[in-house]
Amino acid sequence: MKKRKIIILVSSVIALAITLSGCSIKKDEDKTLSENVVSENLKMISHKLAQNGANTKDGYYTISTDENGMMNIMYVDYKTKKQIYLCDKSQCEHDNDKCTSFIDMKYSARENTLLSDGKYLYLVSSELNNEGGISTSINYGTGEVQQEDEPSSIYRMNLDGSNKKKLASLDSGELLDDKFFTDGNYLYGIAMKNTNIKIDGDTTYTKGDDYQLIGISIEDGERKNITDWDNDWTILGVYEDKLIVNKLKFDHELTDEERMDNEKYIAAYRQAKEIIGTYDFNTKDFEELASNDASNDYLYEIYEKNLFYYKNNGDKIMSLDLESKKEDVFLETEYCNIQQIYNGYIITSDWKESKKVFYIISIKDKKIEKFKLIKNNGYPINIIGESDNFFFVESNCQIEEEYVEWAGVSQTIETNRQYSMISKDDFVNNKKVFEKVEMIVEELN
Repeated sequence: MKKRKIIILVSSVIALAITLSGCSIKKDEDKTLSENVVSENLKMISHKLAQNGANTKDGYYTISTDENGMMNIMYVDYKTKKQIYLCDKSQCEHDNDKCTSFIDMKYSARENTLLSDGKYLYLVSSELNNEGGISTSINYGTGEVQQEDEPSSIYRMNLDGSNKKKLASLDSGELLDDKFFTDGNYLYGIAMKNTNIKIDGDTTYTKGDDYQLIGISIEDGERKNITDWDNDWTILGVYEDKLIVNKLKFDHELTDEERMDNEKYIAAYRQAKEIIGTYDFNTKDFEELASNDASNDYLYEIYEKNLFYYKNNGDKIMSLDLESKKEDVFLETEYCNIQQIYNGYIITSDWKESKKVFYIISIKDKKIEKFKLIKNNGYPINIIGESDNFFFVESNCQIEEEYVEWAGVSQTIETNRQYSMISKDDFVNNKKVFEKVEMIVEELN
């Protein structure tokens, strides 16, 4: 389910509330395939913590945007512990398309996602998805605003940035969600369209339409339409050859008015069910595994063959074994606010708003200990990426007070972020043995 959002668009002449019309992905041959998929093991390749970050066993890729809006792909090499531009030219200014790290400015006001399957690096640049948004237009002046019609696109390149090619391109109006997975032959994701519904003279509501689960060949970009998708279905992850899906099931078909009105939508949501199940690629069947009241506000995390979930302000962590399909209470504890799951351990906390206490829980034996690798902001060091034996982490930051003049208030900001490598053994044993990573760009968004 998408988060509700309110957007105010200000233009020189007219509302920048654009009605998007959808078409289909096209290659040079303009082929769209509708075929059965025979898939074995699937692998999620979207980064679960950062939309514009991609991890491999050798390093971490991210997109950096400077104060002028120029974008570059940056790379942290786990071996040298240095961040570099994804470019091998020593005298390069990294400011034009001759540089392998450079991303054209026409993609700046878009949703850009980096992915890696370990063989290639992919850049997915999608038109903005404003589903569920309410936009209000305000007229000022009589000038013109030029909009460049650049379709959503998928680029493929080698891991060093070389041999970049456009793999597939969508027509204006068709968008891509930010969840992607692969079977080694195709990239899979959700394609959709946005339609604007007029509420009154200056206000429109953006509705999501024509959802499809699609596959894009990683070799030649041809498209397979797998199945129609529902906008109330959320992909939680994958297990073997199946998608793990959260289906939001309302007790009646929602009208556009109910989806547009926040109070009416919340009322309907509180009566809905969350159906957790598997979608089988080969048979196209959905199997229900568990059901929860949506009003319980469960949060879900997949690790290996287990789906862990926990209730907001709850007192237990539940688990669903995706192999045996058995649901059980994993652990009864007030420290069930899961922060991260890696390497057989859960980092969790209590539900306090401030002065939280953090713990590390072994999935194997459920042993729970206080987690001591805490940054100056009071939160645990956060894992960004990983190699075979090390985690790439934000190991610390500084806290400063900043006065916001226009608001007349002070706010706390985090500065001077520090990034490091730490062995997985040291991490789970609470040992502060960090190896600093030299960074060019401080913020990893």
